[in-house]
Amino acid sequence: MSNHNTLFNNSMHFVCSSRVRFHDLRLLTTFVWAIVGLLISESINLSQWLLFRSGPAKASSKQRQLSRWLHNPKINPMAVYLPFVQQALLEWTGETMYLALDTSQFWNRYAIVRLALVYRGRALPLGWTVLNSGSATVALERYQSILSRSQSSEKRLKKSHTESS
Repeated sequence: MSNHNTLFNNSMHFVCSSRVRFHDLRLLTTFVWAIVGLLISESINLSQWLLFRSGPAKASSKQRQLSRWLHNPKINPMAVYLPFVQQALLEWTGETMYLALDTSQFWNRYAIVRLALVYRGRALPLGWTVLNSGSATVALERYQSILSRSQSSEKRLKKSHTESS
């Protein structure tokens, strides 16, 4: 079995164990292939992801399928993302983690403020906002909303963790 098929099977197991639910099996399958493409290609470019999507369909069909999934209004990104965060936190119980607040500036015009959980040198985004700012130095009141949203998400995660224990 090829590496990408093995990764597909492992990713499918992780997705299913994280309790992410889709109303159609095809959406779940496309989502897992997107994960495989993202991980192997190390790129956010859809045309790179489709290289790792098995099946007889033409490349253009695979790319359209991924694009339709990403733009599907019936898919709530937070309903997909939060169970992943929850599953990761369950598996990382007892491990050392850090909370990081980072700003990056783009084109001397925008600042992205990110709040992330750092584990083993990797950042798991918890919240972010893009601000119209000519500086990476941003006042608290400009990004307070991501702290509030992240705190609300943390409460939901703790509640669902307590319910699943």
